[in-house]
Amino acid sequence: MDIHYMKRNKPTIIEGNFLKSSLADQPFPRDIQGDICLLRIYIKDGSIQRITNISEAEKDFQSTEAVRINIPQNQVIVPAFVDCHVHLVLDGIHGFRKFIGPVSDEILEQRLNSVIFAGVAAVRDGSDHFNTGIQAKELCKRILGSSTPGKEEPGSEHLPMSCFPEVVTTGWAIYREGHYGAFLGRGGIREVGEVRNKIRQLNEAGVDQVKVAQSGLVSFNVYGETDPAQFTLREMKEIVSIAGDYNLPVMVHASSDEAVRIAVEAGAHSVEHGYFVSPRTLERMAEKGVSWVPTVAPVAAALKEAESTGGQQGRVNPEVLKKTIQNHLEKIQLAHQMGVLIGIGTDAGSPGVGWDSGYWQEMGYYARAGLSVETILEMASRNGAKILGLHEDMGTIEVGKKPYLISIKAKSLKDMERFQGPLSVFHCTG
Repeated sequence: MDIHYMKRNKPTIIEGNFLKSSLADQPFPRDIQGDICLLRIYIKDGSIQRITNISEAEKDFQSTEAVRINIPQNQVIVPAFVDCHVHLVLDGIHGFRKFIGPVSDEILEQRLNSVIFAGVAAVRDGSDHFNTGIQAKELCKRILGSSTPGKEEPGSEHLPMSCFPEVVTTGWAIYREGHYGAFLGRGGIREVGEVRNKIRQLNEAGVDQVKVAQSGLVSFNVYGETDPAQFTLREMKEIVSIAGDYNLPVMVHASSDEAVRIAVEAGAHSVEHGYFVSPRTLERMAEKGVSWVPTVAPVAAALKEAESTGGQQGRVNPEVLKKTIQNHLEKIQLAHQMGVLIGIGTDAGSPGVGWDSGYWQEMGYYARAGLSVETILEMASRNGAKILGLHEDMGTIEVGKKPYLISIKAKSLKDMERFQGPLSVFHCTG
């Protein structure tokens, strides 16, 4: 795979095939026929300056000084992906089963680089009590602010330097004392009156969103079983309201229809996981504009492990997991039909969910749910950028946005279930 580093102080011209639906709702180009269009985009000072047909003359862009990148005809350029739910503190092997931390900056750097190589330009960290998301965000700023690109080889724009995704943080989660979430937060709350101080501390720590644990995990051996909701509707409304005082969106970990419904009616920004949600609650989700991040990969990984080991002494029933996954895929299809804004999140770091292939596997499950490739790519980019609050910079290819781009095999547009990642990643440097 190629990493194309684009210097902010040097114009760049990219020519190749672009997916028409990724060009957003801009009037250009007017004469495109079909789903793919051959275009030239002009990049300078870290943003897209102009988009033209190949046949149009290059004007006022210092074309003689610009770096030119030509993408082969068997590839298609699309917006880079967004992972709406990761846990940077976890190793992808043991997960929270053997939870240790904090992690070193060196390990964090490796994980963030793996994310970029997967074609993911932004992640939202799903919290832990070490505040690893903030650590990662500060690490990126520190390295990118102090490092300089490595020595170039003549005619090459491939630089041996670290590259990182945008990191959206939630700090540590809010959860009720004695319930699920001890490793996600820093002490549970006993009454909702404690929430204002918790959110004030999160705001001071510099988080971008607030994470609330509203339920536990789904059962791996009893179909449909989940923990009861941790907060009542009144309490959840209070949490959302207080977060709103600090302009902080609320993402809610919730499985069971009751837990999801409370989050939706309270005005949460997004629901994470959402196993066993009902059609009526999905309908309310669409009506109220609440986003959904289904995270199929961690349960699918548990199924794969159970099938290879024969279960874990009765704690994992493969047939229960198969039924749970199938139900979830059906709900994803239904939610899409109802108009729910769905983003792709992997729960990366959970057992069996890697920092690169985990994203491609999640996309594959959406294909199994019956969604079109174009829809999946839109969820992976445009929807994810909106959920993370990064839609002004990424998610679509249009003038004024940053060139968060990747190229994929053209034949991937016909088969996303077996997608194996990008062929090229475009990354802006200082």
